[in-house]
Amino acid sequence: MLHISNGVAENFSRIRHVSEVEARNEKDSKEVTLDEIYDKIKEFYKLDRETINNMKWAEVEYETKIIKPRPAGKKLWDIAKKNR
Repeated sequence: MLHISNGVAENFSRIRHVSEVEARNEKDSKEVTLDEIYDKIKEFYKLDRETINNMKWAEVEYETKIIKPRPAGKKLWDIAKKNR
């Protein structure tokens, strides 16, 4: 992700966390969207929309590569699909 942001997001994990907290505080809600989080990163670091979109999609791509179903959730999903 560092190459996408031209080095601006060197401490991405911390930046991402702080931006999520700020988005939640601003919205006064526990639930925020990925767009709201990345809008905060854009605002804080004065990044252009293309860079933000590239960073956001890199995160989504990474998450989809490492995500694994939780056994209990998978079981419930399978039951729900079967009983449609």
